[in-house]
Amino acid sequence: MYMKTILIAIFIASTDCISLRNAVDFKLCDDVVPTGIVSNVFVSECASLPCTFRRGQNYSIEIDFENNRGTEILTAEVYGIILGIPVPWPGLDRDGCNHMIIGGCPMHVGDYVTYGMAMPVDTLLPPVEATLRWLIKGDDGREIFCFEIPVRLV
Repeated sequence: MYMKTILIAIFIASTDCISLRNAVDFKLCDDVVPTGIVSNVFVSECASLPCTFRRGQNYSIEIDFENNRGTEILTAEVYGIILGIPVPWPGLDRDGCNHMIIGGCPMHVGDYVTYGMAMPVDTLLPPVEATLRWLIKGDDGREIFCFEIPVRLV
């Protein structure tokens, strides 16, 4: 009986976590030729696009991707594109190796990994519709992936 109770509790907890993490449709960046392949992007509390982000809150993002070349480091570049102007997203750690959920650095050709991190939405950001642009670069400066999703800051 005790084991059954534990298994039920684990199942309920896992389904609660799944409901907070939603796969979103993403658009690959038109101006980038990536060396990797993004298969999934998950954003917490985003049931439909544009994702609504409340200023002063934290959200999480996870990206599943396949790496098609080796690299020792990963560097994140994240922007909010407002009226066509890319504005660096404040408060994010650029060292992608610090945020590997599955896999890690160094990365090898063919590695299928999951990268994820908390994404604070600064209260100083204006309430606006924007495009979130997320790039990861390797140690040679070439893009491993780049995608965009529409967001609404409220």
